Amino acid sequence: YLFINPFVLDPNNTDMMYVAGGDRIWRNSDLTGIPAYSSSEATINWTELTNSVPPSGQITALGISKTVANRLYYGTDNGGVYRLDGANTGDPVPTNVTGANFPAGAYVSCIAVDGTDENKVMVVFSNYEVASIFYTTNGGTSWTDESGNLEQNPDGTGNGPSTRWAAILPVTGSTYYFVGASTGLYSTTTLNGASTVWTQEGASTIGNVVVDMIDTRQVDGVVVIGTHGNGIYSNTFATGISIFDNTIPKNFSLEQNYPNPFNPSTTIRYNLPKTATVILKIHNLLGREVRTLVNEKKTAGPKSVVWDGKDRFGQVVSSGIYIYQIQAGDYLESRRMVLMR
Repeated sequence: YLFINPFVLDPNNTDMMYVAGGDRIWRNSDLTGIPAYSSSEATINWTELTNSVPPSGQITALGISKTVANRLYYGTDNGGVYRLDGANTGDPVPTNVTGANFPAGAYVSCIAVDGTDENKVMVVFSNYEVASIFYTTNGGTSWTDESGNLEQNPDGTGNGPSTRWAAILPVTGSTYYFVGASTGLYSTTTLNGASTVWTQEGASTIGNVVVDMIDTRQVDGVVVIGTHGNGIYSNTFATGISIFDNTIPKNFSLEQNYPNPFNPSTTIRYNLPKTATVILKIHNLLGREVRTLVNEKKTAGPKSVVWDGKDRFGQVVSSGIYIYQIQAGDYLESRRMVLMR
């Protein structure tokens, strides 16, 4: 077994578990059958899936489907990805869905399966200097490199971070894609191949730390992440209201809007270490004020506000780059965002 060993519970039957054991997968058909408080080896209801053994390497990542049940994807430490259909019974034979454009011999650190479509899958490679994020919409028949701006160079070489984990969250009419990396948490709502723009989440709360794991809950849009040495954080993307950390920030900060680019609306988050009168405005590139989103006293803590892409007269503004600026006491900061109609 790996030191940190992958396992997944069936999202439609959480009494069923799949766990990697070196070069093969084991399935437990009913975890409730294992006696509680026993020091004996747990042998009850376990089945060895001997056909799951890859040609070489150890199994390092597992991903399980929900909408069409019992499809299990798994990856290895030498870049292989496989698919087991009907994984809940018997000893099914896997389909090799390794992408021809995958980095050779790279380490598959995570496989994320869309909860609404078993054919939509994201695979993450944790090596430095390789293209690290790949996505399929057809169950692995073909793959697209979605590393985008997380890589310095299109082929993955250079100073891009090591990616560790991915999660797909379909909620409130959008699909959010999250990636945990050696430099923090990143997200996007638009996959666009080499042009994918990943935006850092929680720059002032999570920070530039290793994000090892991500979990999501589709029913209410909750996202929870675990970091290496900097704690656990959560957020809800169903309403756009941040609940990161729930502690009072140490400093004033203005975060990058999310999503960005956006259409039709976006969420702007900011942090107040103390009560202050906050003025948050939108300007166009000519410096003209488009709209005032906040102009009132706010208590200390993480805050957020949504801009619906309309000006102060309620008119929809055109596509382009806009500046949002916050003033809270002596604190003044601006950021850019892109509206795409």
